[in-house]
Amino acid sequence: MAKPQEGRCLTGIEGLDQITGGGFPLGGLVHISGSCGSGKSSLVNEFLLRGAAEGHKAALITTVHSVQKTLDSMSHLEIFDERLIKEKVLRILDVADLLEELSHTGRPIEGNGAMELLSEMEGMIGKQGAKRLAIDSISPLLMEMEAGAARNFIKKLGETVYAKKCTTVVVSDCEEGVGKTYVPCDGLVRLSNIERQGNVLRVLQVLKMQGAAHSRSRYVFDVTSSGMLLTPMLRGGFH
Repeated sequence: MAKPQEGRCLTGIEGLDQITGGGFPLGGLVHISGSCGSGKSSLVNEFLLRGAAEGHKAALITTVHSVQKTLDSMSHLEIFDERLIKEKVLRILDVADLLEELSHTGRPIEGNGAMELLSEMEGMIGKQGAKRLAIDSISPLLMEMEAGAARNFIKKLGETVYAKKCTTVVVSDCEEGVGKTYVPCDGLVRLSNIERQGNVLRVLQVLKMQGAAHSRSRYVFDVTSSGMLLTPMLRGGFH
């Protein structure tokens, strides 16, 4: 992996660091939004694995899939190494397990436990020394909160990871043509599925990346055992 620019966190994903203008903002909160099957989890998994392979401790909090299913998905990547898991360079945690642990601490848990969960995450980041964090997906957490509480949660999450210099990716689900989930963030990457001549293409577009002169073009990408492969999207013939 190349040496990152000051204030940037290289994703290590081929092509993405150039598109984003040098990677994600260091300690920033990056929102990955997209519809079902658009490649959100693949991007997150590779971001964490690429960092872990370079010795940057990482953690994934899953709210949708089991830990084992997430591991099985990661294991298809050539960069995956079981030692990263065994040595806890990369940790995969089920949000339900974290909330269960909180229930045994004797600390009061209010509402859906979002703020208590945030406190637990802050402690985990500090204890592990994590430099990369992902929540896949954040949608179930936000859906259980009122609008004001959801915004407060995201704001405090952003403040926490920035203070810890832990670059964080949150995933949200949205259907094509339907209102998008709003997440105040330092970076926004939109993934989508586009049909062309009977084929469904996965498309990536960077809509925001704080502190960088990033590309706003759309890129077609494939998910392979080597990772994500991005190519510029031709202007002609696409709708």
